[in-house]
Amino acid sequence: MKKILSAALTVLIFSQCNKLRCDCIAIEPFVLNQPFTMLFGNDYKETQTGKPLQLTMNQIISDSRCPSDAVCVWEGRVEVTLILQQDGETRQDTMSLPGLIDPAFPVQDTSFFQGYSIILQAVSPYPTSTNAGSIPQNMYQLKMLVQKN
Repeated sequence: MKKILSAALTVLIFSQCNKLRCDCIAIEPFVLNQPFTMLFGNDYKETQTGKPLQLTMNQIISDSRCPSDAVCVWEGRVEVTLILQQDGETRQDTMSLPGLIDPAFPVQDTSFFQGYSIILQAVSPYPTSTNAGSIPQNMYQLKMLVQKN
């Protein structure tokens, strides 16, 4: 009896894990030529063209940006990897931005894929002296802009 109950419980747990995993990943639409925010763990899909482009924030590789409430010798950088997919082609791309960007002189990083310009405009949250180096991956957000070339 214990073996049957244990097997049934195992099946129930694994079936629920798969459901939870599927519910966590959302596919969000985005519109060409309009800035949008990417959240960690979601897929973003452009559906205006016949062959949709899909973007996923894969990982924050490093975040060495100078905390906003500190004085640093170097401004640091934040590096993120994106997964780009369209029409059966997939590519992982690394994009980065420096720290301490002056809003009057914005800096962005652009990647080109399948006739699109994929532009990283900002990464948040910005580190402070109390959270530098300890921001969880799932808290990061990317401000993006995608244009058709």
